Amino acid sequence: MLHLKANGYHMAELFPEETNKYRVVLSADNDIVSEDGSNQWSYKWENLNKYFEGDLVNYTVDEEPVLDANGKLLYNTAYSRDANNNVIITNSRDIDTVNFNLQKVWDDQNNQDALRPGSIQVQLYSI
Repeated sequence: MLHLKANGYHMAELFPEETNKYRVVLSADNDIVSEDGSNQWSYKWENLNKYFEGDLVNYTVDEEPVLDANGKLLYNTAYSRDANNNVIITNSRDIDTVNFNLQKVWDDQNNQDALRPGSIQVQLYSI
């Protein structure tokens, strides 16, 4: 008999508002495990048959894609194994970024009245 363990790591600390559920499938048995969207979880399949009708069974673990309400893929999924040969599933997300440039111009005839401060502070808000 074989034992197979899957560990999942979800990078939700960047997006705590997301509460997606994950479905992981053990393909040789078509056993489906649902997880609740926690940052780390673990599931262990036990007493799996090593052979079926004399042939070695090749078990794989696949996670169903994590999609938003419009069907857009939210996370990239990577598979690896640890030192104990456990499957590690890692979900990561590329974060969209933008650049915002600011230029401060003084229109005071080159500070002719000596009123210009030595420094100023600005704050960037997102709306």
